[in-house]
Amino acid sequence: VHEISNPLSIINNYLYVLGRKIQQDGTAQEEIHTISEEIERIGRILLHAKGQHSPSDQQEETDVNELICELDRILTNSLYAAKQIKSTLLLDNSLPPLRHSADKLKQVLINLLKNAVEAMEQGGCINIVTRDNIYQEEQSFVQITIKDNGPGIPPQVLQKLFSPVVSTKEGHSGLGLVVVNKLIKELGGSISCFSNPGSGTEFNILL
Repeated sequence: VHEISNPLSIINNYLYVLGRKIQQDGTAQEEIHTISEEIERIGRILLHAKGQHSPSDQQEETDVNELICELDRILTNSLYAAKQIKSTLLLDNSLPPLRHSADKLKQVLINLLKNAVEAMEQGGCINIVTRDNIYQEEQSFVQITIKDNGPGIPPQVLQKLFSPVVSTKEGHSGLGLVVVNKLIKELGGSISCFSNPGSGTEFNILL
């Protein structure tokens, strides 16, 4: 962890220098800012891996819709573009700010969206929906739904979806959904999945 932090610091310094050189280019400045934010997030993930807490681990007010819009902008220009994937956002404007770590929620959403992209063919669709006032056992929740029109998940895989497995995808550890499940529990929420082969996959998060 210590050694990884060193090149990250160098990259951040060079980003600052690069930003100074292209001050007049607004689009480039926005992209540099995004890269810098993601590098800082890596640093916070590394602190978490060491068992240390970063300031963002404290209870903070997180605008879920704003976080989803930011992620959609980043992924539209990167992961989605590579497969010509279209995304649709149906966001409930009445959502209250949540007292949850934005970093952890962002990590959850990135894992789920990345999995969806990797599973789909060219020209697929992803829908992200947020809803307030979902009641279960006399408690109120905010719901985040991510649905894709990919090939779906076989029943034998669905049964062990959140357990460590050997991934069928080359270069993947098979730990993405294990991490998602762990982070959701740390956020005090729950996650469920509905999928049929050939009909896509839907993840529902309650917070």
